[in-house]
Parts: sequence; structure tokens; C-alpha cells
Amino acid sequence: MGWRSKLLLMLIVYFAGFATAIYYLAPSNETASRGADALNKFASCASKKVTAGCAAISKYDFKGAYNKGMQSIKDMKTRNVAKSQETQEE
Repeated sequence: MGWRSKLLLMLIVYFAGFATAIYYLAPSNETASRGADALNKFASCASKKVTAGCAAISKYDFKGAYNKGMQSIKDMKTRNVAKSQETQEE
């Protein structure tokens, strides 16, 4: 068997496996479809609430909240670096 035949066989097997995975992952009944619809509805509702909340906030309030969040991330980074250095020293 030459290298071309082996390559062709490998491609056929690969695509057959890929097609099988798609077949098994595709929703096949109404229960799966209803679950996906419920998830889409929830995501849409959450998106609308976030958009409405962001529209109501002033730029100064947003700036304060953003700065507070960034400072908490920086503090968390500092704590984690200190913990990792303590762990490495032991």
C-alpha cells in the first residue's frame, strides 16, 4: 500500500469520524430543541437587562465602578503573586 493510498484511507476515516460526531451532537428531538430555545430566551433576556442597566448609568458612576473593579483585580494579583512566592520558597 503506497503513501497515497494510506493518506486517502486516513482522510476517509477522519471525515467518517467527524460526520459521526456531528450526527451524535445534533439535536434529534423536541426536548433538545426546547432546551436550546430556553437557553436562547434566557440569554436574550439577560442581554436586554445588561443593556438597559448600562444605558441608565452615568459616565462618572461607570468610571468609579470600573476603577474599583480594576483595583480589586490588581489586589488579587498581588495576593496571588505573594502566595505563589511563598509556595515556591517552601
